[in-house]
This record gives sequence, structure tokens and C-alpha cells, in this order.
Amino acid sequence: MVGLAVDGKTVRGSPTDDTAVHLLAAALHACQTVIAQGQIAAKSNEISAFAPLLDRIDLRGVVVTADVMHTQRAHAEHVIAAGGPYLLVVKGNQKKLRKQLRRLPWTHSRCRPAPPGQDTAAARSAV
Repeated sequence: MVGLAVDGKTVRGSPTDDTAVHLLAAALHACQTVIAQGQIAAKSNEISAFAPLLDRIDLRGVVVTADVMHTQRAHAEHVIAAGGPYLLVVKGNQKKLRKQLRRLPWTHSRCRPAPPGQDTAAARSAV
């Protein structure tokens, strides 16, 4: 299965009207190649740019990954509607969801939360 990472970056040294350019990109995990990218509007953020960016990509059979900013019901529903699964980070931004996840029977799953204090790269390689 193909993996697609969605992430935003501020372009250093790119002032336009006293603000730096901020981009949201979709990159393939395997070859680290950006296949779609868009500039975030000055008075906006990555959240509103997520769906328009992914609308340009066929998501059938593509696992979409994104950071904690995109752990939102609307984003998950958008990816599912486009035919793809997703993997989103859950931290303190989603207290109710985090509480629900803690109650799941993780001992019966191949995927488990990282132990407290474990490096995130080590946790990803363990899955």
C-alpha cells in the first residue's frame, strides 16, 4: 500500500508582505517526493487547505498520514470518502478521542501505542 504524508512547512527567507510563505504538501513516503503542494492563505492555516490539497490526488489504496493538527473528524471523513485509509496522530488536542482510544483492547492489536518516553522514530519502526 502506498503512503502519503501531508505536512505544512514555512519557507524560511520568503517574506511576502511581512509574512513568510507557508505551504502544505503531500509527499509519497517511499520516495519522499512531493506530488501536490499548495500555499496557505495569509489569514488561514493548514486545516482549511487539507481537503483541497487531497482533492487533486486519487486516494484509493493510499494511506494518508498527517500530524496532530489534522486529527479532525472532517479530515478523516474526507479521506475515507475519497477511498483511502488514514493514520492520524492523537495527542492532547483531542481529549475525548484520546480517552476513547485508551479504553480499546490494545493487547489484541498488532498496533500499540508507544511506551511513555519512547522516541517517535523508534515507535514508528516497531509497527
